[in-house]
Amino acid sequence: MTTRVAEGIRRWRPHTTERIERALDASRAGVLLVGARGSGLADLVVVAAQYLTCPRGGCGECSVCSAVAEGRHPDVRILSDTPSIADVRALVAHARQSADRWRIAGLVGIERMASVAPVVLKALEEPGPRTRWLLAASAIPPELTAMASRCVRVQVDPPSAAEIEAAVADAGIELSPRLLALVPRDLELVHTLGSVPEPGTWLERWAALATGAAHAHPAQIAASLRPPSSLPAPTQEALVRLGLAVAIRANPMDASWGQAVRRASGSLARRLSIGLVLAELVLERPTPAHGYTGRSAPG
Repeated sequence: MTTRVAEGIRRWRPHTTERIERALDASRAGVLLVGARGSGLADLVVVAAQYLTCPRGGCGECSVCSAVAEGRHPDVRILSDTPSIADVRALVAHARQSADRWRIAGLVGIERMASVAPVVLKALEEPGPRTRWLLAASAIPPELTAMASRCVRVQVDPPSAAEIEAAVADAGIELSPRLLALVPRDLELVHTLGSVPEPGTWLERWAALATGAAHAHPAQIAASLRPPSSLPAPTQEALVRLGLAVAIRANPMDASWGQAVRRASGSLARRLSIGLVLAELVLERPTPAHGYTGRSAPG
């Protein structure tokens, strides 16, 4: 995350950041942010850490805020995905060390961390005097209820269309109004769009496929939609997830197309290879004029 992103979040999501700050002031152990995927939870955890560490309450401009946003502040450590028990124990040890202001431990995606819940629960029940836990999840499964109950909970709403437009502008992405309307309300995917070359080209490709303008053989279509192998694997996956979201927004009224996109999305969520996901999508796409459909061979 960059300092520019943190500044933008405060500017175009002021009500959300204010609710988080009030929760931090009221919390003894930690704060739990809950919101759908794409709500910007990871960014908001960083903004919360800035609020606690910055002498000016999270100005987003000073060297302290920059260090937090760039992941190099010594008092702030944030883990995501599926950390090991050893990683989380190290995080607990970090949180218990003394600090001038706060020692901050963050976990993003705790709905996938049931195996480390007992370690985190104990840390929340016995917090250090200068420790704050910042947790984020898209949902709270039953096995994490006890852990969640030790935190002040903040429900994070999905970003509005205006917030997405502001995020796109902050990312320096130039899009026509037509393409901007296709960007899904998912801040993670906006970040992905800002990290790839020629983002408008990718949106055009997916929109063309959705509206039936792509008349090439399925193998050619899949090849044109496959992200460059030079990109990191998480970015490639996010770019395909973005494309699927764009595709269904480009053609929302076609039920068969929606089914094809949902199947492909499910395959992506099951960690199937990107090549298989794209092949599944293009082979099942609706019939374009003078094009190929289903599993037919090229004419």
